[in-house]
Amino acid sequence: MPFPRRPANLVTVLMLKRVLEEKNAKVLLVLPYVALVQEKVRWLRNIVQGVPKPVDEIDDEKRIWRRRADEDSIRVIGFFGGSKIKPTWADFDIGVCTIEKANALVNTAIDDCSIKHLKAVVLDELHMIDDDHRGYLMELMGTKLLSLPQPVQIIGMSATMSNITLLANWLGAHSYETRYRPVPIEEHLVYEGNIYPAATTSELLKTANELKTQQLENTRAIRRIESSDHKELKDPVLNAVVSLVSETARCGYGVLVFASSRPGCESDARWIARVMPASHELDPALVDKRIDLLAELRSLGTGIDPVLEETVPAGVAFHQEREIIASAYDSGVIKVCIATCSLAAGINL
Repeated sequence: MPFPRRPANLVTVLMLKRVLEEKNAKVLLVLPYVALVQEKVRWLRNIVQGVPKPVDEIDDEKRIWRRRADEDSIRVIGFFGGSKIKPTWADFDIGVCTIEKANALVNTAIDDCSIKHLKAVVLDELHMIDDDHRGYLMELMGTKLLSLPQPVQIIGMSATMSNITLLANWLGAHSYETRYRPVPIEEHLVYEGNIYPAATTSELLKTANELKTQQLENTRAIRRIESSDHKELKDPVLNAVVSLVSETARCGYGVLVFASSRPGCESDARWIARVMPASHELDPALVDKRIDLLAELRSLGTGIDPVLEETVPAGVAFHQEREIIASAYDSGVIKVCIATCSLAAGINL
């Protein structure tokens, strides 16, 4: 079932249904990036907290093995490279995996004949099947699942795949497409300080250096970003980023900024922090929460990054200590989060 967006609620219901309707049932959720796996594990654990699962009623006196503390609850485990723990097939009910780990889990389960407990596999970002380096693993895994003697529900989702009918035929699946978005998305192009609606510039989505002035003659800018008097902000791109972020954050909204590199994240964070409201302009309760956040970051084994030490009091951070910063953003303590494109995949705004 390829989708043009990620219907998280629908997928969660389907996974829980499979796990709850049969004891020992297992479900895999496959995601392309470690950051996404970590984010989804946290989210799912909150969802399943307190939800009991079906188990065999066995008198404790007749048990051969000691009862697991988590035996009655739904266990959500993440599988990804670099993880400090090495969970096995028996340790989870819902496994959230990278593509490589999911393929390895399926291979292991086939070898030890425990694959019979697998009831559903969710392939998120299904367009990754076209990836030159990792797509073949997703294709191999899909082929193995289709070859199993028992039926396994395969749910595929993608926001960018165009040939969904072809893929649905291969999987023997029903395809469903929707363009509904609960929150409308508006896209704009900023060029030389002018803001253009993306609908009228769709043919101009090249790098800024490739855009020619004559191409924009018939396109009216909906707004202009005023140049800064500060020599440090003479670069129109930096000036536009700082101006738009500051304006949005001051209106009470959260902001996500993409940067091309870690140094770029740090530089943007510093510039944005300098134009954010000062502490005396803020609610004292919010100031206290940011002080507590700084204390939490300082208590880490690696200590606090000097850039975060400078920017957190202004409500600006870059996506370094992912869980702490993401939690602070979710609670409104951090208003602006800057991340590289790979790390940004795990930020749930």
